[in-house]
Amino acid sequence: MHSMTLYFVLLLVCYIGFMVWSVRRSDPADNTDIRNLSALVGMTTFAATLFSTFTLMGMPNFFRTHGVGAWLFLGVTDAAMAFIVLWFGLKVRAYSARNDFNSISDVLNRAYGGKKAQVIYLAGLFVFLVPYVSIQLHGISVFMGAVWGIPEWLLSLLILVAIFSIIQFGGFRAIVRSDLVQWGMMFVTVWIIGCVCLDNLGGLDAGLAKIGGSNPAWLSTPGPKGLFGWEFLVASFMAIALMPISQPQLAWRVSHFRSDTDLRLGAVGIGVLALLVILPTLFIGLYGAVAYAEASAPAFWKAVLVDEQHALIGALAMLGLLAAAMSTADSQLHALRREFIGNRSGREALSLAILLVFFVAAYALSLMSSNELILLARISFAGTALVAPMVLIAFLARGQTSAGAIPWVAATALLTFLVSTFGLIPSTVAGLRLDLLLIVATFIVSFALHLRTPRENRVALET
Repeated sequence: MHSMTLYFVLLLVCYIGFMVWSVRRSDPADNTDIRNLSALVGMTTFAATLFSTFTLMGMPNFFRTHGVGAWLFLGVTDAAMAFIVLWFGLKVRAYSARNDFNSISDVLNRAYGGKKAQVIYLAGLFVFLVPYVSIQLHGISVFMGAVWGIPEWLLSLLILVAIFSIIQFGGFRAIVRSDLVQWGMMFVTVWIIGCVCLDNLGGLDAGLAKIGGSNPAWLSTPGPKGLFGWEFLVASFMAIALMPISQPQLAWRVSHFRSDTDLRLGAVGIGVLALLVILPTLFIGLYGAVAYAEASAPAFWKAVLVDEQHALIGALAMLGLLAAAMSTADSQLHALRREFIGNRSGREALSLAILLVFFVAAYALSLMSSNELILLARISFAGTALVAPMVLIAFLARGQTSAGAIPWVAATALLTFLVSTFGLIPSTVAGLRLDLLLIVATFIVSFALHLRTPRENRVALET
């Protein structure tokens, strides 16, 4: 443990030095960002923003608990997201060729007229991005607390201070550089640990045989706990696949590829990276299901990521998790702040107030969160997915659409889902999951309203 701590401190000093250098080379007031991402940089920063703390923690624990059906939930869905990245990216580039594109909020204002669509969109983002940031704080704090015994509240607070510093004093360029380093550490570490776990099992076939003998439900859907019914899988597929449209930190990266060719290559790369990073987490989860079936999540994380690894690998895992938590959170908060204030100068007080309120909410929720990081993330994905039809139609419309009721459709769906999340109304209707019904109904109603508008005010869906 002492050698692992020493390695971690040395790596942390190097990482802090890199971040200080990166922040000093970035202008926090540069709201033009970088609109020339190559295929390699674009797909890497997208993947780093998408795959965060739960890559090394949430995914293995999810596989360990719910079985191989999680591959459908995570692997296939994230690969399908690549097609959305390509299709939506081309729509955004076509839109940008006709109009100024500074933020999704501006697009919504232009399409629907007035502020109602923007307010509904920002409210939905604010509410449902809080859980996603909170799981970054909770995951890394619980893990480091299990290793070193540091209180979760203190670790979460220190991480928030670091994130705030990057956002305030750096900029999009600093975030992209951080993404590249974080992704490299995460990708290498997860594969090393995955291979070690596979070796401990005696190979994949031996591991599957062991789990088949002790817990055969692990090898099929709906899994040991019955989570993976068709409704959960379909609703999750839609919620996650729509993230490039519904979440601004991903939409912003999709829009910043320097050419259509880079976008196409980047979209394919995102699909490949998704499969490559999820595969070793399956090995880790399989090993956990065999060797740590009854262990708590923190005990499982500590044993697999630190205790059973070489000290250097354990330190790299710790730093990779810390960097991942910061990278994802600062990307989301940078995008959220941009959606609120855009390119307007002189809004520093408003920007600071928004960040502080968000930080307080995320910090409070992180202290109350459970260790089911994937399921917490899914709430965030499902909530933000409800604004996807409104955003997509805004990009498809040639000008201001006369379907002004579309924002109210999104608002109704968001409010209904939020109320159900708190348990104030049932989460099922006529035996079907409410989140699935809301996503499907929001799409059908929104596009029905859009298609009723005069043709000269909309783009045909087939183009």
